[in-house]
Parts: sequence; C-alpha cells; structure tokens
Amino acid sequence: MRWTAASFPSTGQYHVYHTYKENRTILSVSSSGVNFGDKTQTSKYAYTSRPFNSTNIVFEIRDITLNDAGYYNGGMSADAAWAGGGVVLIVSAKPDKPDIKGNLTTLVDTYLKLTCISKSTSTPDYYYKFRSLSYTWYINDTKIKREFEETIILNVTRWHRYNSYSCTATEEGLESDRNGPEKLTFTPKPTFDKGYKFTVKEGDEVGPIFCSADCNPPCNVSWKYKESNGLKDALSENGILLLQSVNRNVTQIICLSRWKTESMEKDIALDVQYIDDPIINVNGEWVSDRISVDIQERKPLHLSCFVNGNPTPSVRLGKSQNGRTTILSEAMDHWSNYSLSTGAKCSDTSTYVCYGKSQSTNLKTNKSIGVNILCEGSSSSAKPDKPDIKGNLTTLVDTYLKLSCISKSTSTPDYYYKFRSLSYTWYINDTKVKGEFEETIRLSVTRWHRYNRYSCTATEEGLESDRSNAVQINPLYGPEKLTFTPKPTFDKGYKFTVKEGDEVGPIFCSADCNPPCNVSWKYKESNGLKDALSENGILLLQSVNRNVTQIICLSRWKTESMEKDIALDVQYIDDPIINVNGEWVSDRISVDIQERKPLHLSCFVNGNPTPSVRLGKSQNGRTTILSEAMDHWLNYSLSTGAKCSDTSTYVCYGKSQSTNLKTNKSIGVNILCEPRLDKEAQLKTLTELGKARVLIIPVIAYPPPDLSKLVWLGPNNLPSNITANAVTQSNDIIYKHRVITIVSGLEDEHYGEYKLLYNRQFLTSVIIRKEEDAEDGPLRANIVDVAVPSALLGITWILLIIYVVFQKWRRNLKTTHQHDEKVNQLETPSMEQHYDDLQDIDVERNYSHLDRLDQETPYEETL
Repeated sequence: MRWTAASFPSTGQYHVYHTYKENRTILSVSSSGVNFGDKTQTSKYAYTSRPFNSTNIVFEIRDITLNDAGYYNGGMSADAAWAGGGVVLIVSAKPDKPDIKGNLTTLVDTYLKLTCISKSTSTPDYYYKFRSLSYTWYINDTKIKREFEETIILNVTRWHRYNSYSCTATEEGLESDRNGPEKLTFTPKPTFDKGYKFTVKEGDEVGPIFCSADCNPPCNVSWKYKESNGLKDALSENGILLLQSVNRNVTQIICLSRWKTESMEKDIALDVQYIDDPIINVNGEWVSDRISVDIQERKPLHLSCFVNGNPTPSVRLGKSQNGRTTILSEAMDHWSNYSLSTGAKCSDTSTYVCYGKSQSTNLKTNKSIGVNILCEGSSSSAKPDKPDIKGNLTTLVDTYLKLSCISKSTSTPDYYYKFRSLSYTWYINDTKVKGEFEETIRLSVTRWHRYNRYSCTATEEGLESDRSNAVQINPLYGPEKLTFTPKPTFDKGYKFTVKEGDEVGPIFCSADCNPPCNVSWKYKESNGLKDALSENGILLLQSVNRNVTQIICLSRWKTESMEKDIALDVQYIDDPIINVNGEWVSDRISVDIQERKPLHLSCFVNGNPTPSVRLGKSQNGRTTILSEAMDHWLNYSLSTGAKCSDTSTYVCYGKSQSTNLKTNKSIGVNILCEPRLDKEAQLKTLTELGKARVLIIPVIAYPPPDLSKLVWLGPNNLPSNITANAVTQSNDIIYKHRVITIVSGLEDEHYGEYKLLYNRQFLTSVIIRKEEDAEDGPLRANIVDVAVPSALLGITWILLIIYVVFQKWRRNLKTTHQHDEKVNQLETPSMEQHYDDLQDIDVERNYSHLDRLDQETPYEETL
C-alpha cells in the first residue's frame, strides 16, 4: 500500500488508519521509527518507507484475509481516517455455495424457471455491487454449454424426474462450491436360496434394507414380520428396515406401501437356521442335566441322542477314552442310537458324547454323559493331580471371566474315577473362598483384580490335591482420573498463580491405566492449543507469558481419552506509560513546559492484578507523593499554571499489592521561566582582603541565565566596568542559580547604586559606597594592601574558573544518569565550599554585609 502525504509532522507521529466496519490505527510513524500499537514489530504489517519522516507512505500487509479489506488513509489525527486521498483494498473470494429456487412440483407440458441463488463474499461488502456473478449449470453432473445466466427455463416432461440439476457461481475467476444433488444409498438386494428364501442364522440381525416405492407424492412405507402367532411391527424408519434380531419362529419380513386408498406389499421369506444342544437318554431316562449315571454290571445299556435343528442335522454318538473318541453310531436324522443288549461290562465305563452338525452351515453342538459300570473288584484311592487354572487372564474390566480348576483323579483302576466326581476349593490371596466348590468360577472383572492371586485344590474321597500355582488377572482399563504431583496450590478463583516469565513445572501427571496411558501436555493461548515440552507425563520447565491461560494434561488409552487442566493466573506488571499535556512521553528523558501554562500528568500502569499507581515529585533527594490510585490510571493537574518551582523529576510508581511486582518510570519536567530574583534566598557578599568583593545574586530561571545577557549599570545608568563573572547552579536545583560578580578597584566617582539587568530587564540593584580606613598607615602598607588583594583576586579567579567547569561537568553527569541511578557526589573540595568558608573570614573588619532592603530599595555595599 502506498500514497503521498501532504506533509510529515516535525514533532509527534503520523498515524495510518484502516476503516472497515470499524476504524482502527494500525501503525504510527515518527522521525525516529514506527510503532504497531504498543509494539515495535509485528508479523502482520511492515513499514518500508525510508527515511521515516518521508512523505512517501509505503507499507506491506501480509497474510491477507477478508478482514483486511477497506479504506486506508493517514494523518496526524483520527479525522484523517475519513479524509480523501487514501487507498481502498479489495479482497476477492469465491461466492457462497448456491441454492436453487423454483417450483419443483409442477405439471408436465408447462414451463419451469430454476434460479441459481448465490452471493459475493468479496470485501468490503459494498464491493460486490460493482461486480456481477456468472453461473454454470449441470444436469446429472454434466455441464450445460452456453448456460451462464442466473435462471434457466425448462419445458417439463415426465422424464425430467430422472434428472438432477445443480449449479455454481463465479466471480473474478473464483468458482463457488456446487450445490447438491444429494446422494442416495441403496441396500443390496437380498440373496435367496433355491427355495427363494433368505437364509439367516437364529440370533443374527436382518437389515438395514431399504424398501422404495415409485409414488408421487411419496408412499407411506413400513415393515412387519410374521411369526406363528401373526404379524408384528418391525422397527423401521423412512422405508428402511432397521437391524432386526430373528428367531426360528419368524417366517417372513414384509414391506407394506400405502398411497391414498391404494396399497401393495412384498415379502421376504426367511429360512432361519439353528441347532439345539443334544438331549441324551440312557435306558429310557433323560439324563442331559446330569454329569454321570451308574449302571450295574451285566445290565443292558441303551443310549439315545436327539439333536433338533434346521436344516436337519447329522447326529453321531461316540465313546471317549484315554484321549481318543470312537464313533459308535451315526445318522442323518435328528436321532442316533446305541445299545449293549448283552449286558454292560466294566470296560464300558467311559464318557459318551453326542455330536450334532448341520451339513450346509457351520452350526454344530455336542453333549457328554459319564457312564459308570458298577462292577466287583478292588480299588485304591489317591489324591488328585495338582490342578492347573485355565482362563483368559488378560481381559477388559467390566467383562466376565471364567477360571477353571483342571485336575484329574489318580485313583486305580483308571476307570474308577468315572464313578466319582471331584470337588474343588478356591483361594484368593491364600484365603479360602466360601461356597465355591465348582470346577469353574465366574468373575466380574474390575481394576482391583490385578492385586488378587487365585489358586485352587481338587478333592476326591476326602483326599485333597496339592494347591495349584497362583495366577493373577491382568485387567485392561483406561483412565478414570488424572493426578498432579506435586499438587498445585490454587487461589480463591481455583487458579494457579505464577509471575510472567517464571517457570511452571516439573509437574507429573499420572493416570491409572493398564497398559499405561500415553500422557502429554499442552498449553492454551488466545490463538489455540500448543504442545508443551514434556517427557513421560512430566511437564518440564515451561516459561509462561500473560497469554497462557491453561496448561492441560491429556491422557490417551486406545480409543479413550481424558484431560485435566490447570487454570493459570499469570501476574505481571508493565513499565509505566507517562502522558504530559496529552502527549505520550515515556520514551523521552524530559519535557519542557512554558511557565503559567497548565500542567497535566497522567500515568498508566498495565498489570495483573490491578496495580496501585502513585505519582511522586522528586527533589533534593526527597520524593513527595502527589497522587495515588488503586487503578491502572492516575492523574495530576496544575490547571492554574505551572511555576518555576514545579520543575522537578516526576516519578510514576506501580506496585501489585498481592505480589512483590513493582516498577517505576520518571520524566523530567522543566518549566521554562524568565530570570528573576530569588526572593527566598539571601544575597551574599564574600571578601578576601582590602577592597575586593564577591557579590552572589540568587536568581530563579530555566534555562540557566546566559552570562552574556547580564549587564551591570553604574550610578550613571550606563554600562559599567563591573561584569558578571559566572553563573552557577544552586544546591542541584536546576532552576536556582547564583550570579557571581567580583567587584574591586572602584574609583571614588564610581561609588553608588548599581543595577543588574538581564536581557535589558531589571533584576536587582546594589549600592556600593566607600568606607574610610580605620586608621592611617605608612605608604608601604597601602602598597601592600593593594598588592595583597590583587594576588588574592588572581587566586579567586582561578578557583572560580575551576568551580564553574566542575559545576558544568557535574550537571552533565547527572543528566546522563538521571533515570537509572543516583549521582555520586565528588569528594574533591569545590569552589562552592570555598565560598562558604570565606563567609566566616574576618579580615580587620574592613567590609560590611550586603543586606536586603525593601523591594524598591537598592542594596548598599561599603568599600
């Protein structure tokens, strides 16, 4: 962006304004540099014109967004934001996604208008009025050639129902997103078997299936299912059969379509396949609910097995012994039978197993029964084998876990154990579990199961096996809560207090997870979340600034996540900003104010918490507090007009009451006042010997009086030979001075009233009169009296020159360090001390004091 300014201010700043929806200052340029608000650098703008006080205003805007559009202008006041001669920035963007408007429900053989409605998004928002959009139309995703108007006209036929219309809008080569057509999803057509049935296993789910009917207006479509006891409503929505679990009694699912008084239905016949657990019969008795049966030796043994299922399952009956199974009979029917009509023998003691299987599906089942043949003979009992515990020890919490105690009888003969079943005893952490005597226990897993050890024993005929090895469950679980170590101390607002620039951490964020969670840290600023430096869940030392509002611990475990934050109260205090008479002067050492003009001082201290602000006046090593406020702002005014005595160093102090944060900034205020007599100080006369006199006239002035403008008028009101020899500052007060004049060797005719003028303006007057010698002396003594004062006068001149040079050097040194440190006073004896010492010298009482008279009466000095 560039333009030429009419002029550039010699003092103050040239401001660049951006106006769009609101007016704001984006940068300010002075002859010494550029500021972007309260910063000297920013990534958004760059001022490239050099030198800074050039009237060629040139700057860059980076990463342009729609909000950067608008009117840019500059000047020395806010009125310039609306003045002519600026630059308009226009930012283009693609138009809004269009909507198509028109009466979509219409009779055939009529004309239909479709309108593509969109809007420009270019900024400023009044810009799009200068531009028109062009349009592109599509039929079934194919572009229509030569159709660039907002509206198209169609001659409607019944075939138009199969077309989908869409459009885009274009501005300055930027094309909008295209409006629909909406996507339709169809469930695949069910696959039927040879009997035109849809095959499904019992317990499985059918759906979703979308049933559509070509109706206009649309039909009302619903679903039902048919069981042996009639029709029932199925769960559906907008013609879609939702997931429906089926059982063997469901024979059909039916779609029903209704349109006004007409209706139609179409069904899907179901072939629900299933297989039940086998039912076992021993010698005419159903024994499926028993573990074993006892048969007397030489008695008949008849076993039957029935398996119900669809389709009809194959059924096999087998004998299991020594880890091997022998198939005794098999049938492709629901039934299988096996008989020992000649009588059972001891060797027939075994476990008999009934198997059922569907040949066309993967459905299968089995059931076993122990048959113990009671025969004569001897047996020997022994304790069972040491058990092993089986089960899926690594499992999710809130699920069920089965643990089985696996052991085996060691009694002889080896088929004897068939007659007896084992009992079991379970232990948790070596403590017997009461009431648990089954082979298998079922546990609802919690995270606390990780601390338990499970073991068991098996018992036969009172003989207990050795205890199994203990097993431990490994429950899998994610975080329930996050814990900070050490625990932060919060204030009343539940925030963690920290000073800007200090470091937070290390803080350990732990989560009870198995396997361990992935723990990381982030911190939140005004522009979003950012990764914080962390390791193994430990937030490492993190320096914070005022923009950081939270530090957040994030824990992730598989698909689960949890977070916990620490809200921060970042406390800070900025350097004070000082305003004198409406001008910001914090970057300056001092300001000059004309005497009798108003003096308004404002001090702003930004901080958190809100700091107390004091304004003080520092003078002669002491500070007087002028005003104090418990707010960011403080004001002090001298509306009646500033005086010379108001010249001082004014200091703005900021302090946070609840923290140890404090700051200060000072500004020298110099009141420009013309020289005049200091009525609060006394005029002095110093003497060495004879007729030499040193007159010290106290004067108030700033800047210090110019020695060349000081003139002594003699009694004849004409400039005299008496001249002011030096002007020195008094007691480090920059507006109080001493005009030093050495008077000697006056002739008789030159005694009388002398007037001191500054720049032709009267300051004061002194009467110098002759005083006769106390007693006459020899001629040689008079010569000595003349010589000695001449020698002393020469010494006085040398000391005076040293003193003046010293005072100027000291003032320059003090000015250099005025805002950073106190000036150390030199220990070398000064001319000022020499003058003070001379006041106490009494040389033969040959002088009189210079006394102050009334304002109209001149001072008298006797020589």
